[in-house]
Amino acid sequence: VAACGLVALKTMVARLEEDHRHARALAEALVRVPGLAVNPGEVETNMVFVNIAGWGATSAEAVRALKEEGVRASEMPGPVIRLVTHRMITAADIAPAVEAFRRTARRFLGSRGEGP
Repeated sequence: VAACGLVALKTMVARLEEDHRHARALAEALVRVPGLAVNPGEVETNMVFVNIAGWGATSAEAVRALKEEGVRASEMPGPVIRLVTHRMITAADIAPAVEAFRRTARRFLGSRGEGP
């Protein structure tokens, strides 16, 4: 375990800044997806917490639906899911992920998911 931490500290610190930028960009884009509540101002790391209560789905349902769309997310307590950007996520991955969220919103919201 310590070896992994040492490698991360020696080789990945510069990479973290990029991951944080990607997380902020993702949060800023998800604000415009119907049924989601995201606060980009709270994104200070590579993690984005998304409240999906507006979808009327559980976090487990949302995680499953997003996985079908190619987006990995983690369940959190309550109607919240967590997204994490990392070295395998590029700036080009943000827009397709947001589109996957839009499709998932339509799935849960029906015609109400046609927002901006």
